[in-house]
Amino acid sequence: MQGRYESAMRCFREKGSLMGFKDKKKKKQKFDYFDVLCKQAELASQEAALLIDIMENFDGSANMEKDIARAHEIEHQGDALCHEIYNNLATEFITPIDREDLVALAHALDDVLDYCDGTVQCLYMFDVQKLHPEALTFARLLLKGTERLESTMKEFKHFKNSKDLRTCIIEVGQVEDEADQLYFDVTRSMHIAAHNGEMDFQELYVWSKVFKRLEDMADACERVADTAGTLAIKNV
Repeated sequence: MQGRYESAMRCFREKGSLMGFKDKKKKKQKFDYFDVLCKQAELASQEAALLIDIMENFDGSANMEKDIARAHEIEHQGDALCHEIYNNLATEFITPIDREDLVALAHALDDVLDYCDGTVQCLYMFDVQKLHPEALTFARLLLKGTERLESTMKEFKHFKNSKDLRTCIIEVGQVEDEADQLYFDVTRSMHIAAHNGEMDFQELYVWSKVFKRLEDMADACERVADTAGTLAIKNV
């Protein structure tokens, strides 16, 4: 009996050891939240660059179907990255920073993409036939902002040791200040033009909506950067 018991236990230990080895092999690679957040920021720059391309080659809203599809595709990629983060947060026991903080960053980055996609939609929905002279200026400023945001998220990945995170956050804020001033100036100039009969009031309404979308995108970029800065301080 004793011999059979020892033999059975030895067999069990061998199988258990083998199963443990197999389980380790099957264990999935750890999800990198910071990499996904960086990818979201990269998509924001892609969307901003697309907006510039659309405006530089703009020839009326009737020819925007392909542009809308391209913008939607980038925005949908952003949504997929958000879902990746949410799905992993639902199953992982330990996360690099608090769950609600990762959700806040992912959501804020998604807002940047949504506002840019929404701008493209506005050009089509409002049947824009001719671009406002400052629209392209604003779009180029937003690309500058999203590129600074990319740098911010790359630094945030190493926030405990980063020497440049604060500088990146400040640069995003500086771009947002420029966008605020441009929005202020262009809004006033459009209303003066409308009151003087130099701009149709329907055109004023349309471009007020479009420029508000662009300004919202600049605000969203700053919100991401400020959130990253707050979380860096919280988690040091």
